Amino acid sequence: MTRSVAWKAFERRVAKQLGGRRRGPDFRGQEGGKTDVIVEGLAVECKLLSRTSWCDFLGAVEQAERASAPWELPLAVVKKKRALDKDALVVMRLSTLVKGVEDQEVEDEQRTGNKGS
Repeated sequence: MTRSVAWKAFERRVAKQLGGRRRGPDFRGQEGGKTDVIVEGLAVECKLLSRTSWCDFLGAVEQAERASAPWELPLAVVKKKRALDKDALVVMRLSTLVKGVEDQEVEDEQRTGNKGS
């Protein structure tokens, strides 16, 4: 599989697993970049890397953050080339995860009318 075919196929597989679709060649908007996968509520950046490093992970998350809308959870799906898809990692900032959990708790309280503990 050629290089460009491999990362495109990875994006398609990630999109399918998330119930979305691969964005394809539509990669720039008027306000900047767009994410690799179109799925409601998420800003997903996919990276298929030959060598993985902290800088690669952080760069992928920063790219997802730049492309995300205020209501989207920015995250990166990172995989080493030739590794199995089941070994791909989802990467986001801890503060993003905490905010997402807090927002979900607020939504749950509003829906049920119960206050959390």
